[in-house]
Amino acid sequence: MEVFTIDKILQTKIPSKNECSVPFDRVKAVQRSQVLLLQKQKISRLFTDPLDCSYQMYKTGGVYSFFNSVAIPLIRYPAFKGIVELIRSMFEDYFPNSRKEQTKEYYLKQVFSQGIFGVIIHPLDVIGLHWRIDWPINGKFQFGSLGDVVSYIWNTRGWRGFYSGFLVGNLRSITNIFIYYYGWYNFPRWLKTEWVITIATLITIPLDTIFARMVLDDRPNVSYLTIIGDIYKEGGIPLFFAGIITTVAKMLVIDYAIMPCIRIIYSKTMNWIQKKK
Repeated sequence: MEVFTIDKILQTKIPSKNECSVPFDRVKAVQRSQVLLLQKQKISRLFTDPLDCSYQMYKTGGVYSFFNSVAIPLIRYPAFKGIVELIRSMFEDYFPNSRKEQTKEYYLKQVFSQGIFGVIIHPLDVIGLHWRIDWPINGKFQFGSLGDVVSYIWNTRGWRGFYSGFLVGNLRSITNIFIYYYGWYNFPRWLKTEWVITIATLITIPLDTIFARMVLDDRPNVSYLTIIGDIYKEGGIPLFFAGIITTVAKMLVIDYAIMPCIRIIYSKTMNWIQKKK
């Protein structure tokens, strides 16, 4: 039997940006769906900005309100690593040239593997979105666990509810992936690293907004054109970019403050453990 010492545990899992971004993703999801929340009388007014949204979240649900859906990234990230690596390995068996970076086959491998992952993981993304916009009534949240969210979707929409927004959700993912890998090898050096991810995310924000509204709209068989029209009527072009300030703030805080500190602490801890052996 393998013994899990502290250093092995640290090497297996340290906090990643996926878990650290939960509060930002929560604020962003609420901002994009606040019109629906107002229609359902879960909030009394629209929020003026991300800070106002964050304050009202804290006021109604406390600190927990920012982390209610933390289970989603804890499930999604390991699934991503396992599924994507498996698909990439299978792809390389059929297209050996895809092992070489900056080849057409390499780009195709990345888009294909993560595109397939997006199809497989789509129900979890739908569950996560419903969970993120859960707004407490009289201090009580509707969803207390992942199972509560799954039951709600199944009881109100059936199995089709887990695949709402499927086309635009996967179009968003594939577009994001393509921009990321193209930018990584073609953008100037100063734009690489985390900036490439941010650029790809900012460009696909309108698709993300349409996806969110499509998933959360309660009308049966609502079309994408109807959703796009609703968003435009409610706030014009700017509403398609709802959450852009939160997205930029997430990048600045997590990529340039939280994650560097975590890496330093992790490195020093591992060095201390090695010296003690």
